[in-house]
This record gives sequence, C-alpha cells and structure tokens, in this order.
Amino acid sequence: MLAEFQRQFLRAIYDGKPISAAQLQANALGRSAEHCLMAYSDSVQATLCKALAEIYPVARQFVGERFFDALAMRYVQQHPSEVTRLDDYGETFSDFCTGFEPVQQVPHLPALLALEWAWHRAFHSADSQAFDFAAFAVAAEQQAGRLRFVLSDQLSLVAAGFRVDQLWLCHQPQWPDGQLPDLEAPVQLVIHRPGREVFIEPVDAEEFSMLEHLLADPGLEGLCDLLGENVAVLLPRAIEHGWICGFELENDEYAGTDQSV
Repeated sequence: MLAEFQRQFLRAIYDGKPISAAQLQANALGRSAEHCLMAYSDSVQATLCKALAEIYPVARQFVGERFFDALAMRYVQQHPSEVTRLDDYGETFSDFCTGFEPVQQVPHLPALLALEWAWHRAFHSADSQAFDFAAFAVAAEQQAGRLRFVLSDQLSLVAAGFRVDQLWLCHQPQWPDGQLPDLEAPVQLVIHRPGREVFIEPVDAEEFSMLEHLLADPGLEGLCDLLGENVAVLLPRAIEHGWICGFELENDEYAGTDQSV
C-alpha cells in the first residue's frame, strides 16, 4: 500500500493525476487535502525550475526569462527528478529542447544548453588525482594490451555548427560592451577543470576525435590504431591538459594513482 501511495503521490505532483489514497485519508487530512497536494506540487515544480535557472543562467538570458521559465516548466512536468541533489538535475535539458517545436525558433539554444551543462558538471566534479607517469611507463611496456585510460570526470565534449563558446562568452561580465560575437564557424570544444577554473577550449578535429574515441573505447591499442604515429604527440598533450587523469589494467583495480600496477 505504501508503494502504491508513493506512485500515486508522484503522479499527482508531476501530472496532476487524482490520488485515491488522499481521498481515503480525507477524514484525517480534512477538506483542504487536494489544495495541500496542489501547493506541494507547485512548490516541487518551482524548486526544480529555479534549479534549472541557476544551472543555465546564460541560456535564460539569451532567450529571455519568460520563454526560459515556460520551457523549464514543460521540462519539469515531463522529466520528474530522479536525482538526490538539485545540482544533478537537468542533464537532458538540451536533448529535450532539441526535439521541442517552439525551440526551433532559437536553433542556437540546444548547443548553448549543452555547453552550460558541461561547464556546470566540470565546476562541481571532484578534483582529479595526479597521473602516475612512472606506473604508466611500466604498464605500457609490460601490459600494453590490457591498458585502459581513465578520463577526468570533469571532462565534457561539445560540438556545434557555430561558435557556441563565443555565444556563451559574450554573456560574461568581461565581454566588451558593444562587441558582437562571431558565430559563423563550426567549433569542437573540450570543457574541463584542471584546477579551480573551468576552461572551454576549442580543439582541432584530431584531438576531438581522440577524446570521443577514448570515451567509447579507452584502450591504448585502439588509440594507437586510430592515431598512428600522432599518438606520440596527442597522448602526452591530453595527459598534460588533465583530460586523461589515470589508467587501469583491464580486469584489474584502478592502477593510475597510488595503487600498484
């Protein structure tokens, strides 16, 4: 009965569905039971909309508060929170907007949302540990076939057909007054936080392809097959930037920091 009550409660909060369990409790709750439920629903939805506004401030400024708030409410109604922290809510907002007809009038919005989520994720992620070069050298020489890289939790990739980084930057306080951003060129971005500051960096197609490949297949051998001789240049650069923060041996525990190989 408790599980059924909880299901009905969630449907009532997000979808406005009637909740029979509340009717059964009418004597205890009094005549205002439905009004109390409605007030709770409004509070939950308002809290989630406020969280989206705080996570996506540039997008809200870009499209205007009224449009953004209406869009956020529609998203909240269709995507109930399944996270334990408000900071983790709204990851699929960009995907939702991509397929939402009213957003077709502002085609730059989904990519801007994706960039803001990547910035937000990098800002709140835990610090990465230092890469263990000595252990890596031993593993690469002795067990290269089992070696798999660990990418930083702070790392995200965003590709767009326009300079979405410039669109984001022109809404920052340091942007010169009156200067218009140049959005014409497509861009591939790496978003990460090697220290305290989040960086949004354009990279070339080969670096972006390398990181995309590592996110799907972090093995050293596959990376060598992809990059060929360029692996000797691109791999150290990725480690230096902190995009790759460690490594592990397949079927073994993590071996990239202070654990033995």
